[in-house]
Amino acid sequence: MRTLYLLGLASLVWLNGASPTLAQPTSSPGAQGASSENAPRTVGAGTRSGEGGGSCAAQSKQTDIEPPTLTAIIPQTHVTLTAQERVNLYVYIPPETNQLAVLEVIELRTGEPLLEEELELSTADAIARFVLPETVQFAVHNTADQVSDNPYWWRLSIYCNPNVDQTIYVAGWINRLEVGEGETSPYFWHDELEASFAERLSNPAAWQQSLTAEALVNYADFAVETYVFESQTSSSATGGL
Repeated sequence: MRTLYLLGLASLVWLNGASPTLAQPTSSPGAQGASSENAPRTVGAGTRSGEGGGSCAAQSKQTDIEPPTLTAIIPQTHVTLTAQERVNLYVYIPPETNQLAVLEVIELRTGEPLLEEELELSTADAIARFVLPETVQFAVHNTADQVSDNPYWWRLSIYCNPNVDQTIYVAGWINRLEVGEGETSPYFWHDELEASFAERLSNPAAWQQSLTAEALVNYADFAVETYVFESQTSSSATGGL
């Protein structure tokens, strides 16, 4: 059984060793630094950079302006290259999206899900940061000079209206690389993004620069709300999904 914690500024304290306060999945998380394959039946598949649909909000009939779309904060290749055993996932959640969601992480070689969890999003018009449980660990797949296929795939699906199964989603791949002696290290953009998030309050320019590198600078000023999936073996834990 897994438990989902919703953290904001307090998450920085917990990650440094303090015990977190367990929150119900439907609770509103705090905000850190704010300024301003086949999918289910869909309303529109959200894209990495936000074009082409992927919103639960209806288009304004008065202005004909398309609403903001669900967007994965990932490289333009849609592939997250990492040197780490685990990664955290970042997704911009548009307004009017406080609904049931499903997060999946799948090992493509076996087709087995490493994670398949439901949660109720309380994030809207902000970036949701999903901290995967320790049980989700990525094995080294390729060396830096042999990046061919990608062994892991993830998807966040949001059910805008469960009664009629309207769904928007974003997805991407994850590939953990090991740089051998004499090999040129690839650009681990996601690892840089995670490092800049850790100092976002003290050095916001680093966060902005990381997003700019992958043409995501428009998301630099949004709040970031952290969801932490914890592996649980105790049936007494609250907030379980």
